[in-house]
Amino acid sequence: MNHQTVRDKIYCLLLTLEPAKPFPYRRLKGAGSESSTKRAIRQLCEEGHLLRVMTGFYVRPKKHKLLPNITITCSPENLTKAWAKERGYILTTTSFEEAYRLRFQTQAPVQTEYWTNGPSRTFTVGNAIASTRHVPDNLLLWHDLPVGRLYRALQSLSVEHTKPRELQKALSILYSTEKEISQALLQMEQNESFQKWLSILNKV
Repeated sequence: MNHQTVRDKIYCLLLTLEPAKPFPYRRLKGAGSESSTKRAIRQLCEEGHLLRVMTGFYVRPKKHKLLPNITITCSPENLTKAWAKERGYILTTTSFEEAYRLRFQTQAPVQTEYWTNGPSRTFTVGNAIASTRHVPDNLLLWHDLPVGRLYRALQSLSVEHTKPRELQKALSILYSTEKEISQALLQMEQNESFQKWLSILNKV
């Protein structure tokens, strides 16, 4: 009978995981005892099948399609997202990032930063960097909805210097139909977080 070693079990598991996408250590547990699992992980790292990108997080590296000698690990952005998901933290783009994405401004942020209800920290992969900044909960409202993107973008803008057509453009990026835009405007008009923007919302 062919008995798989702990190393073989973890290797088979790795083959089911997406390359260059970081995952937590717990995904590798269950193949054996704690000590045998750690030995197997160390062996797979030495063989190049696995790479630890930060404490408690690993990635299955992959070869570059056009440059076989180049190994791709993961981006610091994906590592940040994996960390937040594992810890149960909310993670959103910043107000400056959303203001750029929604065309309120033309200058893109120099470095990738996220807002979170978790701790502020920096994630480094090679020479690339991403970071998180702890912010109050009120800045994370609607974090998983299009209206949340608009809400965060407006945090970096002033009512006096924002034109109705700019807001209309942002809404057309976020929503695909007039009905969705109307529903979003109604939602914003009824929420106190948008009260200072009512004059422009009414024009839109």
